[in-house]
Amino acid sequence: AGYFPLNAVRWLTPPRDIAVLVTESTASRFSAELFGFGERERSMSAEFYLLDPGRYKLTITARKSESQDSSGSYEFSVENRRTRVFFKLPPRKLCVLHISPR
Repeated sequence: AGYFPLNAVRWLTPPRDIAVLVTESTASRFSAELFGFGERERSMSAEFYLLDPGRYKLTITARKSESQDSSGSYEFSVENRRTRVFFKLPPRKLCVLHISPR
């Protein structure tokens, strides 16, 4: 390949009882699937490195069998290439984290 991988995110949480799959990473959007194996809600934070400056909305959507349940929505600003965001991950549910411009 004529390119090298760039870190888009750093998950600031212990690497136990969690699974993460990044599904989209651009200068204006980010998506990932997360699953917390623990029995309690998990407070998390992440640093995003590739988002352009501006206002963004982060949503966490917990997927149930046929329907989707929105678990949380957060707004934040990106001013430089290292932006930290805090959110909560519900226990034992496949969740989609999505960041898009405001």
